[in-house]
Amino acid sequence: MSYMTERADLLIKQFEKFSHESRMAVLVGQRCNLEYWLHEAEELLRIIDEYPQRFHKMSKVQKEYINIHKPLDHSPCRICGGPCEFGPSRLPPPTKIPSQELDESKLGIRNSVRRFVLRLFRKGLIDKAEALKCCDRLGTGIEEPEFEF
Repeated sequence: MSYMTERADLLIKQFEKFSHESRMAVLVGQRCNLEYWLHEAEELLRIIDEYPQRFHKMSKVQKEYINIHKPLDHSPCRICGGPCEFGPSRLPPPTKIPSQELDESKLGIRNSVRRFVLRLFRKGLIDKAEALKCCDRLGTGIEEPEFEF
């Protein structure tokens, strides 16, 4: 699991916690922090969206370095954990995070924010227009039947 997807999982868990919160005092407090939480979600979505460009730059530089300097991988054996009996090997190229994993993180962020915003709406802490605006910021929406409770 990558740093980005771990961070996304942490944020999703936080939004899910708020989405199921029954204590009004806690919800009122998080309503006050709504802008902060939306910013956190927007920032993480941006970081995930920019990953392919960052990976491409990193991969290119690492490959150039490996081709010039020919460093060896002295990592322990993956089977026994000891020194490799075949000696050090060439370093492998960097491994890219699968697009599906990144897409799942983005979807999870958007869905959990939507549920949190709906919770705030259903508790009367934000109006319909603000709920729609919050979701629009993150590239998601709320269907009309979801506003009924």
